[in-house]
Amino acid sequence: MNFETRYLVRWGVPGWIFIIIIGVYLGLIEYGNRDELLDKVIGNAPNLLATAAFLIIIGIPVGYILNQVHHVWIWVMRVKWKEYFQMELEIAERIAEKKERAEELRDRYNYLLNRVHELGGLFVALTPTLIFLFFYHLKYHSWNFLEMLFFILLFIISLIVFFSRNYYRRNLDAFTNYISGRDYNSIINPTFEWLRDKRKQILRF
Repeated sequence: MNFETRYLVRWGVPGWIFIIIIGVYLGLIEYGNRDELLDKVIGNAPNLLATAAFLIIIGIPVGYILNQVHHVWIWVMRVKWKEYFQMELEIAERIAEKKERAEELRDRYNYLLNRVHELGGLFVALTPTLIFLFFYHLKYHSWNFLEMLFFILLFIISLIVFFSRNYYRRNLDAFTNYISGRDYNSIINPTFEWLRDKRKQILRF
């Protein structure tokens, strides 16, 4: 897989998931039950193929935007820029100094960084989807069993993605601390430190 294709897939996945979930859910609401929905899908297969091709293309910019939302939240707004840039330079220098292990360490760093981005983009795609579906039902539509089951499964998947992302985020923090000797938490913007402390206080109750 070449560079362009690899990144198109990474950017596209959150967008495709976002579009598919909304589409399937609205289909369940419109047609009421699984058999009716499947009959409608089979009966309109040619038109659906054209629509699917269009949505695949649209999913890439949507996914890219969702990835950028995650990037802005975690790196642009969350950290003190000057300290973060300095830490990035220190990591690159320390890895280069390792010589025999430099390539291995660089690959490990890139892997963890990519996993955080991928899972973060996916979580950002799932979160507004859950919020949209929840408030849509509150205002316009009552739940049936299949829709409720779908929503619960989606919520569970979102939790799995959230915890998985946090696992790789902490793994990345430990790695950068090992390489540079600096803790990621030491460069967090003071505003986010305050929000994090408040969140911990709320969770105690």
